[in-house]
Amino acid sequence: PEQRASINRMLKENVTRLRAEGKIKPAVSTAVTLFAWPVRQAPGFNDYGFYEIGNFVDQNPVLGDIKDYECGTRTYDGHYGTDIGLWPFGWQKMARNAVQIIAAAPGIIIGKSDNNFDLNCQFCITCVWNAVYVLHADGSVAWYGHMKAGSLTSKSIGESVALSEYLGLVGSSGYSTGPHLHFEVQADNSATLPPNLIDPWAGACNILNENTSWWADQQPYRFPQLNKIMLHGTQPIIAQCASDEVVNERINYSDGSSFYVGSYYRDQTTLDPSIHTIYRPDNTVWQTWISNPPATQGTWYWHWNWVLPNPAPAGNWRYEVEYLFKKTTQWFTVNSGNLIVCPGTIIPIYSNLTSNNYRWQVNTGTGFTEISDNNFYSGTATNQLQLINVPSSFYGYQYRCRLPGNVFSQIITLKFVSYWEGSKGASWEDPSNWTCGNVPDENTDVIIPNGTAKYPEVSSNTSCRSVTVNTGASLTVNPGFTLKVTH
Repeated sequence: PEQRASINRMLKENVTRLRAEGKIKPAVSTAVTLFAWPVRQAPGFNDYGFYEIGNFVDQNPVLGDIKDYECGTRTYDGHYGTDIGLWPFGWQKMARNAVQIIAAAPGIIIGKSDNNFDLNCQFCITCVWNAVYVLHADGSVAWYGHMKAGSLTSKSIGESVALSEYLGLVGSSGYSTGPHLHFEVQADNSATLPPNLIDPWAGACNILNENTSWWADQQPYRFPQLNKIMLHGTQPIIAQCASDEVVNERINYSDGSSFYVGSYYRDQTTLDPSIHTIYRPDNTVWQTWISNPPATQGTWYWHWNWVLPNPAPAGNWRYEVEYLFKKTTQWFTVNSGNLIVCPGTIIPIYSNLTSNNYRWQVNTGTGFTEISDNNFYSGTATNQLQLINVPSSFYGYQYRCRLPGNVFSQIITLKFVSYWEGSKGASWEDPSNWTCGNVPDENTDVIIPNGTAKYPEVSSNTSCRSVTVNTGASLTVNPGFTLKVTH
């Protein structure tokens, strides 16, 4: 309460000053301010889903009783906002600056708080959050809280922001147990809460704003989704605090390797089973099984441990999960071969040989040379080379690790491949229609599977490295435009 009072005093003082300076116009009466979703993945990140909703606004004013807008209990006592948490591996996402906070509506910045500790993983009453406060044309105010320190927009108090403009990165500053955005809306900048509070979600138990949605496109209360599938060298650890979270991500293996596959869900229900399949390089099934949670969960995950044959067929294997009639694929390589990834990816490559000394090398087309840590590589003197935001121009680069005595590990070759999904329509130019989350370029192989809702139509002059159109699928280049295939 003391922090809220302080924040509201600050906001009222800033608004008074900005009005006197002519930077804020009188509020314009309107039914509602319609909000866009306030978070997005940063460029280079392409998870199918990257967040979950942990808590809604508490609609029950009685202390000790809770109720969200749909009459459920997805909230906690006295909670005034919507908590949008990063999932899975929120601490890794935070460290990689993977999720941006954006303006849900245009407005004027009327307050900022920055440079406070942002790795809190338990309640801390005295901790102060990093936040941005935006005043809208109708006089309502959005609070964007728990931001990552030093990530806030460079714009000053009094400057305007456009719809979907960058405001900062998701963090865990203030009274927080993990990386998430606290998105709160107030009808104005007075200190009385409620009835000053707005709950953007329309539902049977929203008593704050007459069951009127402030979302331009309100999501359902439960939104079943497979956020991500992954492969791990050893079992990952999902933890409350950053220091305890261990991802153990790995996508290259050797004969007889032990590995884990993981699938990470938001709002998975008992009515929606998943079909898991691991395919050999020749497209034959190696393992298949079905999973179903014991009850509906806000977040849920599965880990399974497998051991590869010895010897194992060399080449590109894949782990595939079919969930809600949609297939999600993660490729992995066994015994050298091609590493299929997306441009801008962050992924580790492991040496298949062990030693007390490692030196990674790259062949860009003129022979192998040793590399050092830079903007694209880390761990160049360890058994794990981390590729960081590698551009598509690295297509065909080969990597190997040199051990003492000029002993070399298996060679891994980079390939950038993007699959057509058609989830947002038929536009080739829409990044959300592609598994990599960006439009293919001249260094990206394109695969168009059959069975998608829409097939791609090219309405621009564009290019890709290669195109594979599977039987039953189609590709249309509209008149007046050109798709150049470079290889």
